[in-house]
Amino acid sequence: MKSKLKGIEMRYELEEEALLREKRLVMESEDEVFRQKKQSLSYLDELADKANYYLREFFEDPSDLHQTFQMIEATKDEVLSACQQEQFELDRRIEVIDQECQKNRFRYERELLDIGNEASC
Repeated sequence: MKSKLKGIEMRYELEEEALLREKRLVMESEDEVFRQKKQSLSYLDELADKANYYLREFFEDPSDLHQTFQMIEATKDEVLSACQQEQFELDRRIEVIDQECQKNRFRYERELLDIGNEASC
């Protein structure tokens, strides 16, 4: 019986460690998405500043410069939308991992109870 308990405990711990490792990787991916979003928006802001500084003199029609800024803003919106979608998918993956951890714990507890019931019979 002790060896059976030890086997169940080892399996549970290995499964739990694998799930926690996977969750940590997903959370690192979230950090990377945030970093890339911040960096991309910073680049686009810098581009807008430089466009304003350097191109203002070359455009005779101010609407052309305004159109350039609209394109930059549209690109920023696309970056934000893509990052939001990626964040949603990563959050969903974390929820699934958490559910798998909970199922794993319940299964482990049920197996321990079953072994306890077998021993008492």
